[in-house]
This record gives sequence, C-alpha cells and structure tokens, in this order.
Amino acid sequence: MNNMKKLLVSLVMAAFASPIFAQMTLEQIEGLIKSNPKAAQKEATKYFKKNKKDVNAVIDLANLFVKAEDFKSAEDFAQMILAVNPKSPEVHLFLGDLRYRQDDGGAAASEYEQAVNAAPTDTTAYIKYANIYKDKFPDQAKQMLERMGQNCKGVNVQRLIADMYYRGNHPAEAAKAYAACDMASLTESDLANYVFSLSLGTKDFNKAIEVCKVAGAKYPDNVAFKRFEIYNLTDLKQFAEADSLATPFFANENYEKSFLDYIYYGYALKGVRKYEESLAAFNKAYEMNDKRIDALSAIADVYSYMDNPTKAIEYYKQFMDKSENTTGTMIAQLGNYYFELAQDFSQADNQEEATTNAQEADKYFAQAIERTPNFYMNYLYRGRNAMIYDKEAALGYLTKSLELSNGSAPQGVVNLINKYIKQCQPEDAAAAEEVTE
Repeated sequence: MNNMKKLLVSLVMAAFASPIFAQMTLEQIEGLIKSNPKAAQKEATKYFKKNKKDVNAVIDLANLFVKAEDFKSAEDFAQMILAVNPKSPEVHLFLGDLRYRQDDGGAAASEYEQAVNAAPTDTTAYIKYANIYKDKFPDQAKQMLERMGQNCKGVNVQRLIADMYYRGNHPAEAAKAYAACDMASLTESDLANYVFSLSLGTKDFNKAIEVCKVAGAKYPDNVAFKRFEIYNLTDLKQFAEADSLATPFFANENYEKSFLDYIYYGYALKGVRKYEESLAAFNKAYEMNDKRIDALSAIADVYSYMDNPTKAIEYYKQFMDKSENTTGTMIAQLGNYYFELAQDFSQADNQEEATTNAQEADKYFAQAIERTPNFYMNYLYRGRNAMIYDKEAALGYLTKSLELSNGSAPQGVVNLINKYIKQCQPEDAAAAEEVTE
C-alpha cells in the first residue's frame, strides 16, 4: 500500500471514530428526544442493538421516553428487550410501572406478578402489586404479601399487611393486623397509625390509650401520642382524666395546637362542667377553621348546659345557616332549644312568652316530622312541647310516638311517653307526676 492509500485509510478510520459515527450516550439521546424525536428513535435503536444483553441499560433508555411522556416508544423498547430476556424481572417491573402510570392497574398488577414469578425472593414486585389492590381488593393484596413472607426471609410481613390496610383506608382491618404484630417491632409511624386505626376502626379506645402510653414512653418528643390519649379519653367520656392531661398540654407553648385539639379539649371541659373554658376552647377552634361549623353546634350545646337557651338558639341558627345539608335531626334540635326557652318562661309564670316560644318550637318539630315521618322521637319532642299550650294536641303527638316506637325504643323512653300521656289526660292529671327532664 503506497503512502497515499495509507493516508486515505487513516482518514476514513478517524472519521468513523469521530462523534458523528460513534454511539450516542443516554444523555445525548435525551437531548435529541427533545430537539429531534425522529433522529432520537434511530439513535435509540442503535443504542439498543449495542446493549440488548444489558437489561438495565435498555431500561434506562426506555425511561428517557417515559420522562418525555412518549409511552409508546418506552413500551416498544421494553418489549424488544423482553423478547431477548423473556423472564427478566426488571423488564416486568418497568412495564408494571408504565401501566400504573397509564392508569391501568390490572395490567400493572399482571406485570408485577410476572416479576414475582421471575424473582420470588425480591420484595419489590410484591409490594407494588399490593399497593395496587390495597384500596378495593385488600384481601388480594394481603395474599400477595403473605406469599412474600413465604419466599423472602427476614421480612416483617404482618407489619406490611397492617400498613397496607391502613393506607388502603381499612382502619378496622389495620387495627387487627397491627394487634398481631410484636409491638416492639413497630416504628414510630406504625404506632401512630395503630392508634388511629383503633380509634376510627374498631373503636377500641381503651386499647388506643394503652398504645399511646407505650408509644409515648418510647418516643417522648412525639406530641401526637399525648393528643391521641386526650382524644381517646374524651371519647370514653373519661373527662376528668382527659382534662388533667389536656391542661399541661395546652399550657406548653412549644406544642403546636390544632383545630381538633381545641374541639376535644372543649368536650372534655364541658364534661367536667367548666363551661366558660369550654366555650373558649370551641370558639378558638372555630377561629382556627371557620369551615368546621360543628364548632358552632358545640358552642350551642354548651350554652344549653349553662341554661342559656337564647344563646344556644343564636349559635345553632348560625350552624344551620352554614350547613350544606340540613337534616331532620338538626331541625328537631333547634326546636328543642326553643322548647327549653319556653320552659324557662313557663317556670317564671310568663305563660304568654312560654306559649310564643313553644309554638315556635312546634314549627321546627313539624318540619322534622315532615323529613322523617316515622321517627318516634320527633313526635315525642312535639308532644312534650305542646303540653305547654295545648294538651289535647300533645296527646295526639304522644300517642303517635308510642305507636311508632313499637318495641324499637328503649324502655326508659317508652315509660316517659306513657308518663306524658297520663299528664295530658284530664282524669289522670292530678295523679300524674310532675314532668321531669
């Protein structure tokens, strides 16, 4: 070969070794996807051919297209590598993630199950599969996690099952699953979820308090366990104990207080008859979140306990005005506040005002009956109220209440209805006992 030919060969070899003819890197292909998608496809195909035995390299390539939301190209390259490596768990995981991103949970679960079959000792696919079914098909998710426990050593499957139920919004099942765990194995977050599940799911407030005490001792800086204990004591109507815990909690300025903290504190204070402090707590709750109008209803209830039906009516009307859905029970409650006011005037020998307010109460009881015509309590309320100004009408309402109760009412309520009926009958009025509330 003469010198001229050697020079030409050297130039050609150098040209093919230059970046123009060399395989592009993933970073370069990513840039090309944005600027020239057609050219990117060609370069990506070259990359695949060069790396088709390297599953992870091709998955990294496919992920570039996922990032650009070109799901078809991502799918194409995944299927190409799957054709070369049909039992690759990594490819099935990738395809599962792709299906999940495209809102096809069933197809995603199918891919994850194939990944499990391909790599039964890898926990990743089991957990992804369970995550898909945790909401609507939790038992199916549980079965997959139990299968993981059989194949994967050293995994706290019971804890994962509890967490799956909790995240899937199945608190009762979560509480039972957490109860089957060794409490020492539960994390700080697990313990908080356990307490929450006990409170909302199984309503086992005593067990929730027990867990709060254990968790609080283990994690003393976590204020959540202090507030959960207050909540559960209040739900158990152990108001004195709740108040004794809540007082130092609210005195500590380092603890951030929430709407719910003040609501529960308000109920605990009402339970120990600290009515002024209870009002302050409920007002603070409403100040923090005026969308939570149940605080207004709670304020009305406290005023009722304070024998101030006028203020109870004022706040309950605010509550009803702001309510999106006014129920028969709510309407009847407003009627009962007017009845309390009528009673006050009756006891003060002001029959005119007593009648006026009792008739106002009757309007609300009539509306409540219209909403729920077969509910015996509304007729009882209306009859008791009518006794203030029209015993004949009261007798009709009370008789209807007794008829509707028909074995469904507690015996104490039945006895009260019969007592009111006797007081409405002229021949028994003298012998009847005075109405007690």
